[in-house]
Amino acid sequence: MKKFFITLMCIIMVVCFMPTVALAEGETPAANMTGAEFIDLADTEGNIVLEEDINLTSTVEIEANKSIVLDLNGHKITVAVNSGSSSDTRHYYAIDNYGTFTLKDSVGGGSITARGIENLGKGVMTIESGKIISQDSNGGACIWNEATHSIYKLHRWNPV
Repeated sequence: MKKFFITLMCIIMVVCFMPTVALAEGETPAANMTGAEFIDLADTEGNIVLEEDINLTSTVEIEANKSIVLDLNGHKITVAVNSGSSSDTRHYYAIDNYGTFTLKDSVGGGSITARGIENLGKGVMTIESGKIISQDSNGGACIWNEATHSIYKLHRWNPV
């Protein structure tokens, strides 16, 4: 009986000290997806309205012939660290735009936390609203622009 009690206490101690994830009431964990899976969220007109927070495991590429309108809808996009980068410390860019890209946040409070957003080639980018957080101290920018862009209402923050 003594052996059983000691074993039971050990199990209880292990379970009590296991890490847990705490979520606020009604909050759900962010969905993990690749950039390609993210593009597949677009409807036939190229609109993506976020219904939950997203963790991107790779960059979203908007091809030259595509048009995407992303409404953060009060949700957050967080981008993973690029494990192939120098010192494994640089995050992926959230978006590489070669087509037409519009960012907005119809609700407010939504954000993109990444190395930044790139507008490349002949890409056309319009930012109507939203928050972009550049999180790398070793490069990156909220917006890396090498094409055409318009910014109307943007909250950008670089904590480093």
